[in-house]
Amino acid sequence: MPKRVDAIQYEVTRALRIAGRPVMAVHTVGHGFPDLLTARIDGSLVLLELKARGAKLTPDEARWHSLWTGSPVYIVHSVYEAFQAVGIEWDDDEGATEEDDNAETR
Repeated sequence: MPKRVDAIQYEVTRALRIAGRPVMAVHTVGHGFPDLLTARIDGSLVLLELKARGAKLTPDEARWHSLWTGSPVYIVHSVYEAFQAVGIEWDDDEGATEEDDNAETR
C-alpha cells in the first residue's frame, strides 16, 4: 500500500522550489525515513520529516531518527519551519530571503 502524502508535503515542496531550493520526495522509502530531501544554499543536505500540527512520529520514524547520525533531520509543521531548516529567512513584509540560520533539529 502506498504511503499517504499529507497536504503539507505539497505546500512545502512547492514553496521550497519557488525559493530555488532543490527538493526530492523520499517518503516512499519507508521504514521511518523522512519525507523530503533538500539542500541549503551551501549545498549541505537537509532531511525534512513533515508532520501536521499535533501529529507525533510513528514508531518507525522515532527509531530511524534515533539511529541516524548523518545530515540534520528537521521535523517541520509548516512552510515557515521548512524555510528555517534550510536557512531561508521569512520576512513577513517582503517574502522569503535566503540567509544563514540557527534552526535546531528536533
